[in-house]
Amino acid sequence: MSKRRSTAISLFLGVILICCSLVGNQNSYSMNQSRKEQVAAFVERLYIECLDRSSDPKGLEDWSDLLLRGDLTGAQALSGFILSYEYSSKHVSDEMYVEMLYRTCLNRESDMEGKNDWCTVLQQGCSRDYVLKGFVNSVEFNQLCKSYGIQSGDIALTQARDVYPTYTAQVSDLYRSVLQRDADVDGLNNYVNMLAHGQITISEIKLQLLQSKEFDLKHAENEDYIKSVYEICRNSDIDENELNFYIYYIDHSGSRSDICQLLNSSYYSYVMNLYQTAFQRVPDRAELYQWMYSIVHDNMTGAKIVYSFVFSSFKILFLFNINFN
Repeated sequence: MSKRRSTAISLFLGVILICCSLVGNQNSYSMNQSRKEQVAAFVERLYIECLDRSSDPKGLEDWSDLLLRGDLTGAQALSGFILSYEYSSKHVSDEMYVEMLYRTCLNRESDMEGKNDWCTVLQQGCSRDYVLKGFVNSVEFNQLCKSYGIQSGDIALTQARDVYPTYTAQVSDLYRSVLQRDADVDGLNNYVNMLAHGQITISEIKLQLLQSKEFDLKHAENEDYIKSVYEICRNSDIDENELNFYIYYIDHSGSRSDICQLLNSSYYSYVMNLYQTAFQRVPDRAELYQWMYSIVHDNMTGAKIVYSFVFSSFKILFLFNINFN
């Protein structure tokens, strides 16, 4: 092969390689451009659905870059929009918030049952992050993110009220029942965390709320106070004789706290049921006073109550000089 022919072949192969490289670069550029457009479309969608406006150039670029680099997932980007000052300043209702999540995450309008369920979760005390997590963990959101070429991701829940939603609902119900208001976030998280770790019981939370200054100030008159405590603890109206006894007790001892502790105690129901079963009546004033003192101050137990009934006289029901210790 002549030297001239060899040179020509080399030049020809070089041209082919350069052309292939240019085609490859063009394809790579097209693919990158296509992905940028996909991600930008996802961000634009968040602007429209969350903020009800088109994107501004700087915002679109910044959010798109974070998603393209993998610094943010779809869930984190959505959370960022929701936590923004612009969205927060809209003060949207729970119903509007849930509806927005249906459109943004599931790409559809809400159904009545599903929307009501999520609104109930919020009313029971869980945060909006808890609801957001439910939507971004859906199959629909995962598929939506894939169609835009990004990872769907997840939302981390850090508040006790979101980690233990069953306890949250129970504590929230107590706040509404006792204090006639929604629980404050700090109080709710604190009680839920203590419940979850066995540091307090529902009955003890109820007693603390009943003995709070807030509840006390809501009921200036002793009669109103006693009726409210009785209805909350016993879920019924109080007998007039029993009401008069408690009024007398408070007037002479000044201790509303004792009334709360007695009526909230499971032993109170136990004693009343035993009277009805054994004697077909309720305790008289003297007997009730002694039971109150024993339950509130003497650490009365079920065994001690039964002991009193078994060894008391049917004519003189309780002698209360028994040494329970």
